[in-house]
Amino acid sequence: SLALYDPDAARHHLLAWSLAAQGRFDEAAESRARGDEIARGVFWQAYMYTAYVAQAQGDTVTAYAAIDTAWNRVMTETGRFALDSVRVSEFGLETYRLPDVDSIDSRETR
Repeated sequence: SLALYDPDAARHHLLAWSLAAQGRFDEAAESRARGDEIARGVFWQAYMYTAYVAQAQGDTVTAYAAIDTAWNRVMTETGRFALDSVRVSEFGLETYRLPDVDSIDSRETR
């Protein structure tokens, strides 16, 4: 059994996203509905839920549109890193991240 701090809509959206990623769409829909009811707004994570559902239904256009919308809504560098990781690993998309030009791998060896 899983219990969430109910007043926090973000936790419901994250749970919905996780459940959708596991193919547990009925449970995901319940959690998403509760998150929407609490927030009366949309977090970027909610778009990822939509992307998983659309992908499962074979609707890649809707999935990619939801991913793009999520990218435009995320406000933190940590969030962008997490979202980009999911875009690549779960949806097979190219990374939005640019290589770090100051990394050791990018320096010339003399």
